[in-house]
Amino acid sequence: MYSVNFGWSIRSVHRTTSELMILLLLLHISRVYLTAGFKKPRELTWITGIILALTSVSLGVTGYSLPWDQVSYWACKIVTATPSALNDALPGVGSTIFVLLVGGNTISQATLTRFYQAHTFMLPAFTFTLLIFHFLMIRKQGISGPLSIYSLNATLINTLHRALTSVPLVGWLGTRWWLLRASSCSYY
Repeated sequence: MYSVNFGWSIRSVHRTTSELMILLLLLHISRVYLTAGFKKPRELTWITGIILALTSVSLGVTGYSLPWDQVSYWACKIVTATPSALNDALPGVGSTIFVLLVGGNTISQATLTRFYQAHTFMLPAFTFTLLIFHFLMIRKQGISGPLSIYSLNATLINTLHRALTSVPLVGWLGTRWWLLRASSCSYY
């Protein structure tokens, strides 16, 4: 990180924009939910969007583990222990998923290699494929507008729709948030 010119800056921007992407993803899911964009005929678009959200979170989890310091090691330990809870409901499934994630019985260098491959190759390819499918479905079916008849208060929905999709507001908040993060965090 420090042997490459502006390596610290690239890492800071990469980490901060990934956090910002998760924030914008949550705002987008909220807008789609509030405008009932998940209803017929857009159910498959909603499902692909939720899978994209899970893929984005997976990118964040695998990227968080890549520095391989104490914080990322224990985060990796918690994330890989989660599938083991499935053993109570479905015997053998949780331990199989754990071995596939970790690359053995314990967290080791193989785990870091698997997370790196997932973060840089598999998850981006899967995300790109899903994005193409998601955009093609949006292009075919159109964007769902705000609710009118079925909403409790159409003006409230319209106001939320404008507020959650306002690019200047999100840009202003994102810039302020990034500047606050960049000035207060010295561990980058």
